[in-house]
Amino acid sequence: SNRSYTNNVEAYQLFLRGKLHASRLILPELQKGIAFYEQAVAIDPRYALAYAELSNAYRAMVLTNDAPSVEMMPRAGAAAARAAELDPNLADAWIALGSSEFWYEWDWPAAEKAFLRAIEIDDSNSAAHAYYAHLLSNTARHEEAIAEIRRARELDQLSLFIHILEGQILSLAGRDDESLQKLRSTIDLDPEFWLAHLFIARTYINKGMLNEAIASAGKAKEITMGNSEATGTLGYVLAKSGRADEAKRILSDL
Repeated sequence: SNRSYTNNVEAYQLFLRGKLHASRLILPELQKGIAFYEQAVAIDPRYALAYAELSNAYRAMVLTNDAPSVEMMPRAGAAAARAAELDPNLADAWIALGSSEFWYEWDWPAAEKAFLRAIEIDDSNSAAHAYYAHLLSNTARHEEAIAEIRRARELDQLSLFIHILEGQILSLAGRDDESLQKLRSTIDLDPEFWLAHLFIARTYINKGMLNEAIASAGKAKEITMGNSEATGTLGYVLAKSGRADEAKRILSDL
């Protein structure tokens, strides 16, 4: 269906600029991305795909930039619902809806239903498989999760996000050595992708490699200029290493 796209050249260009900025997942870039998406839907209020991406960007403000969830998550949910209303056959709309159910409502069955609907609409959508894999992993269905994330990777070999998610899923499945291998190779591709450093820190913690974990969590904190999850992970591993004073300093920073 063409309703997910726009015939308005200006709206389309704003959408592309939004995507370029929002994909970087750090605060000023996400804010720019949101501004471009909002302009795109102002020009074409029926632009379903722009609403779906706007939903993802609002959610990323919370997940990666500590924006208040009570402020941003309802906006994310509303934009996703608008996308699905405008085009019920847009896989990206269902991915956005499922992500809101997953991250904000914590309604696993509803999230699963939405992700499966996205896959049914477009089995070649890598994000649909990746987000479904995330849900499966978080609900301890590890073998299914590994199969789904591998399908996502086959569909999009270049996505750093899919690579690191595979690393996390392997770790949660108890396969830490494979997780390390995966995450190290992703960091080689882009040393500035902060989530890779956060995820590898967790795998190092599992393996008792605390010095490596401190370095990796510290790198994630540095790249993001103090993301709370990176900071909290660093504090945790410092405390675990017996460096209580440094850990307490981080606690007061948080």
